[in-house]
Amino acid sequence: MEKDMDDAVSKTVMGVLGDLADTLCSSAAPLIQQSVSSKEFIGECLSSHDDMIKESAEWAKLAITRALSY
Repeated sequence: MEKDMDDAVSKTVMGVLGDLADTLCSSAAPLIQQSVSSKEFIGECLSSHDDMIKESAEWAKLAITRALSY
């Protein structure tokens, strides 16, 4: 049960980071990219065994990269 909750939180956090970058673009993306804890968390999620977490992290990373290019 706790593992399922941790996975749900990880997916949600990845979605929030991606949404922030996507919505606020150049205002939020540099802050997210510079945050050591955000980068570490995205890295952990990218190496997750859960495909949904990995997919959410890939999307968040893409949204951050795209927002930085604006």
